[in-house]
Amino acid sequence: CTRHRSLNTARCWKSAKKLLNGTATALILAAMGMKAMDELIRPDSPTRRAMETRLKRLTQRHVWLCALGKLTVTALILALAFSHVLGLMIYQSDMMSPALHEGDLLLYYRLQGAYASGDVVAYTARGHTHIGRIAALPGEVVLITEDGQLVINGYIQADMNAAYTYPVHGGCAFPLTLGPNEYFILADSRDGGVDSRTFGAIPADELAGKVITVLRRRSI
Repeated sequence: CTRHRSLNTARCWKSAKKLLNGTATALILAAMGMKAMDELIRPDSPTRRAMETRLKRLTQRHVWLCALGKLTVTALILALAFSHVLGLMIYQSDMMSPALHEGDLLLYYRLQGAYASGDVVAYTARGHTHIGRIAALPGEVVLITEDGQLVINGYIQADMNAAYTYPVHGGCAFPLTLGPNEYFILADSRDGGVDSRTFGAIPADELAGKVITVLRRRSI
């Protein structure tokens, strides 16, 4: 103010007061900042404990969110697998005894490219899903005689699963020549079993898949 005598004295003191107020505010903020830093540094500080508690909660929340994300992805993968690759069913019959028992949990593979004689498969016939064993392949000629012989392409089959295979009254006629995409499927328990003797040849697009795993329920 002494250098600028032309300035009004009131304006000069006002500027000085503003400068002092700003300096005081800065000093107060700096002191508060130092106090806050001291609160964070001291191990027994309530502020530090509150900050650590909040950080711990955030970390736990992150862990739970990551676990939930992984679980969701796993569920989506399993849903995709069981809708397009694998099939699961509880076997509710005894027509495949002794290989399968009622109550067994069956896992079958939907993307089986080629089937072989003896494969156990899930297939659809007359609106229901059945389990059976492939006895004859596309292009083969099937004959079931009245004396219980299973003949494929003129050769009597030594069937390990059944001693005799009899035709079913009112079922398909023999000999039966399978088409390019047809299979002849039999139940292991031939007495009373429902299979291709009743349904006839099973088209390839009615085969749901090959049974690859059996989980057996055991009594305690």
